[in-house]
Amino acid sequence: MAESIAQQVLTFLKKNPKATNTDLYRKFPKVRENTLRNYKSRFNKSLLQTKSGRNLKSRTSKSTSRSNAGSLRSKVFDFFRENPDASNQRLYEEFSQFSKNKLRHYKASFFKFPENRKNAKDKRTTSKTVKKPATVEATVKLLEKRIDRMEKQVDELYQVFTGQPKKKVPVKLAITDKAGNIEKKIKELEETVSSYIGEKRKKIRNEMSSLDEMQQIVTDKINSFLKGFR
Repeated sequence: MAESIAQQVLTFLKKNPKATNTDLYRKFPKVRENTLRNYKSRFNKSLLQTKSGRNLKSRTSKSTSRSNAGSLRSKVFDFFRENPDASNQRLYEEFSQFSKNKLRHYKASFFKFPENRKNAKDKRTTSKTVKKPATVEATVKLLEKRIDRMEKQVDELYQVFTGQPKKKVPVKLAITDKAGNIEKKIKELEETVSSYIGEKRKKIRNEMSSLDEMQQIVTDKINSFLKGFR
C-alpha cells in the first residue's frame, strides 16, 4: 500500500530534520506549498515535545539521584553519630547497595565538622566509662575477699601483741558468719591490746620507782663523800 503524502513528508523530515521549506518544495513539487508548510509545522511541534519529554525525564532522573544522594549522606552521618568507631568494612556492610567510594567520601565529610569530631570523642569517652552492673555472684566473691583480708590482718595483729599465732578452724563459713567471727576477733584483739598496754605501763612505773630509789642512794653517797672533806 502506497504511503500518503503526509506520511512521505514525515518520513523525509525524520531523515532530514534540518530541511527547509524550499527543500520540501523541491522534493514534493506536486504538493501545494501551504500543505507542505503545515506538515513541517506539525513535525516541528512533535519534535519539540519529544525533546521536552527527554529533558524532563533527564531532569527528573538527576533530581532523584541528588535526592537519593542527600538521603544516603544523612544516613551515613546518622550511622557515625551512633557508631563513631565503626570501620570502613562495617560501613560497607551497613550500606552494601551503595558505592564504597561514595561511602568513604561521606564518612570523610562527616568527620570534617569539628562538632561531629567532638561528639564522637565524647561518645567514645562515655562508652569507656560506663561499667556493667555487677552480678550477685561477683558481689559475693568481692565481699568474701575483703572479709578474708580483714580476718588475716586481725590474726597478724593478734600475733604481734601476744607473740602467739591465732589458731584457725578450717571451716567454710557464710559471709554473715565470717563477719560475726571477725567482729568477735576484733573484740578479743581490743582486750589483748588493752592488757598489753596496762602491763607495759605497770612495768614502766616499777622501773621509774627503781630509778628514783637508785638516784636517791647515789645522791646520799655523794653527800656523804663530800662531808668527809669538810
